[in-house]
Amino acid sequence: MGFWNRLRNSFRRDNLQRDLEEELAAHLEEAIASGRDPGEARRAFGGMLRQREHAADYLLLGWAENLRADVVFGIRQLAKHKVATLAAVLSLGLAIGATMASFRLVDALLFRPLPVEGAERLRVLTYEMRGADGKQLWGDHHSYPFFAWLRAEMRGKVELVAAAGTWRMGVEHEKAEEREQFNRQQVSGWMFPVFGLKPALGRLLSEEDDRTPGKHPVAVLTHHYWQRRFGGDPKVQGRTFKLGAVVCEIVGVTEKGFSGMEPGRPADVFTPMNMNSEAIGEDGYNWFRIWLRLPEGVSEEALRQELGAKLRAWREAKAAKGDEWADEGARARYFSAPVRLEDARAGYSDAQKKYRQSLGVLAALVGLVLLIACANVANLMTGQAMARAKEMALRVSIGAGRARLVQLVLVESALLAVAATVAGAAFSAWSAPFVVGMLQSPEENLQLDLYADARVWLFGAALSLGVTLLFGLLPTLRASGVQPAAALKGEEAPKRKQRVLYAMLAAQVAFCFVVHFAAGLFWASLDRLSAVPLGFDTGNYETGNLVNLEVEATPGQKVVKWEALTERLRQAPMVEQAAAEGWPLLGGNFWTPGLEVDGKRLSGIETYMLSVGPGWFETMKIPLVSGRDFRPTDVHPRVVIVNEAFVRAHFGNQNPLGRRVENSGYKESPYAEVVGVVKDAVYGELRKGFLPVAYVPFERLNDRGEAIPKPWGNFALRLRPGVGVGDVKTLGRELESSMAGIRVGGMREQQALVDAQMVRERLLAALAAFFAVLALILAGVGLYGVLDYTVAQQRREIGIRMALGAPPEEVARKYLLEVLGVLAVGSLVGLLLGVGSERYIASLLFEIKASDWQMMLLPLGSLGLTGLFATAAPLWRAITVDPATTLRAQ
Repeated sequence: MGFWNRLRNSFRRDNLQRDLEEELAAHLEEAIASGRDPGEARRAFGGMLRQREHAADYLLLGWAENLRADVVFGIRQLAKHKVATLAAVLSLGLAIGATMASFRLVDALLFRPLPVEGAERLRVLTYEMRGADGKQLWGDHHSYPFFAWLRAEMRGKVELVAAAGTWRMGVEHEKAEEREQFNRQQVSGWMFPVFGLKPALGRLLSEEDDRTPGKHPVAVLTHHYWQRRFGGDPKVQGRTFKLGAVVCEIVGVTEKGFSGMEPGRPADVFTPMNMNSEAIGEDGYNWFRIWLRLPEGVSEEALRQELGAKLRAWREAKAAKGDEWADEGARARYFSAPVRLEDARAGYSDAQKKYRQSLGVLAALVGLVLLIACANVANLMTGQAMARAKEMALRVSIGAGRARLVQLVLVESALLAVAATVAGAAFSAWSAPFVVGMLQSPEENLQLDLYADARVWLFGAALSLGVTLLFGLLPTLRASGVQPAAALKGEEAPKRKQRVLYAMLAAQVAFCFVVHFAAGLFWASLDRLSAVPLGFDTGNYETGNLVNLEVEATPGQKVVKWEALTERLRQAPMVEQAAAEGWPLLGGNFWTPGLEVDGKRLSGIETYMLSVGPGWFETMKIPLVSGRDFRPTDVHPRVVIVNEAFVRAHFGNQNPLGRRVENSGYKESPYAEVVGVVKDAVYGELRKGFLPVAYVPFERLNDRGEAIPKPWGNFALRLRPGVGVGDVKTLGRELESSMAGIRVGGMREQQALVDAQMVRERLLAALAAFFAVLALILAGVGLYGVLDYTVAQQRREIGIRMALGAPPEEVARKYLLEVLGVLAVGSLVGLLLGVGSERYIASLLFEIKASDWQMMLLPLGSLGLTGLFATAAPLWRAITVDPATTLRAQ
């Protein structure tokens, strides 16, 4: 009989036995019908047991039959201890579910390869740069003139592709009322053929679409956006939509699965780079990344060195045109800055850089919780294995091999792990999207595709196998090492049993301490970041909310339009104060020009600029310290207002009024005169606190002294008390109907911008707290289980000691000291691990250190209270043992 038939028969033994009985009965009937004596016929065929034994070697696989029997026995054992099994499945299921959810998040953001040809050879060109504090940074944005020159230089060696970041922006479809926001990514027209991408409908972008600046306003939709927005309508090709004043024609749809190169922020629409005609001509405007795919047979290191030489040549040629360097050392570092080719097989995005370390820390915490759960279940099963020592010894005595005992215990462990994995998969299906939801805010729109592909299922299978080995190892060793004679007499050393259990318990305590220690650090960090002074008032419903209105204008719109719009906003019934601004504070935008004070170039200190209109400081409630506010006639770069941090950094606390501040980008324009000083306010990042900022007028002149038209602007609005933020949408529609040539793009609450600065910290704190509670519950259950088992095993000893006069408090002291010893050893090891982890999580903390003694109080206190509650019931049972009843039972 074939292998597969024998394997199938091994798992259908009952049916096989029934078939054998029916076949034997048929043969007997046939023999009797042919005239043979019934008794003689039965003796000739033999008994059913003998026939089964003869057929087993031919019809069954021995190892498969044994496996089936062990599975049935394991299910019965788990069903026999329902409470213990349920507790193990739930605790292990939560830990496995958290681990699977963590993997799904990490995989979707960091590891899943892009669906393009040769994804493993994708790279992004980055270069070394230095922050104002001297720390090494890696820049990844470039200017278009440099990209065009570099592509021409590298032609025939490697194809370069430009791709801007995915940007959320407003769009107006063919019907004016069909407005929405979508994610737009500008890419080189030749990107699609270079990456081997095919259209699902129409055509994709080509190099011809990206040849002339400001021309070819065409767009390609991603497949998921086509399905979501247009329901997969094949007639979408040829339709148009408006991006500001530009009408774009839809020419095609990408194939399913490709949504750009930025995990965490998938694109909805692709447009050519040259549509941004204003940006592609500015060499100082770095706004996109350079992608490449390593050619077959080309050394990556040789290509990196050649690209580094090209970057140096470009920078030297640029400096020769007149750039001045006050610091020769900085000039030398600028020219010789090394380049790197960053692996981009899984894409490359700001979300990856922002959350890579956070997800790594969460994965480590999840791993610790999983180890705690495995140790917990291992203790439970080890205790059960000790209780079944006589059963195992009897099996060995009647001929069972030790390998069979190992298989028996491993099968039981595997059944437990499979049940926990199923429960964990269900928990993961809910928890992974929940975590992504925690990362969502009006300003943080993280989007991850969390579908369960083969990678997720393989990880789940590997996790189940690994967990089986982790918590099944001790019970397996226990079963394989049983000594029949000693076990049947009950002579195995109880102290050795306890040491194994207490060692595992100490490991649980150590891991639990680390998780609690990390949770305390993250909560303290969030608390201190939340307490950072803003320097301005975000307001509320009672005092008047502060919101920022985004407005777009048709090309060529004069500044006077913005002044009129400011006045119109100030006259609105729901608005208390209004002023123009380049962008909102903490809105993610930065302006760091090269500044000079009294003819001396600034260096070594981060200094920023922001354009604002008259009344902006009053709207933001940033007090004026000295001097005056901007006037409607003020223009940049004629006058400037600085904050106190600027004065301390660059004027040495001297009176700055009347002093000179020049922007190196305006060589032919008059210098800016300091006309006012204001209080400090945070600029772009909450973590950086108050930095030097120079505020310049909203109206801007070019080098020829001509006003520069603004295609868009922002307005800070202080709403009247009692006005809801949602009412601003009504105001936007009124503005569009009353003022021609403008379009309200969106509204951003200032408080939402502040909250977005702490999304990562809130995620870490919340999830670390959840894992800390889960770890504490698991450690408490483990402590209770071990002590309860120990008391149950030593009831005879306790009874004898109490019969000889030992007081109950002495019995309780013995076990309490054992528990305190476990807690002390585990806490000490956990403390060393926690303090040692500071170097890996220091960048995630804010104004807190792992070495701060206050951070040790939370884990010590929580573990102490847990130990007190977990040991109360077992200790009570120990001191209430009745010696007479116990000894009579023994």
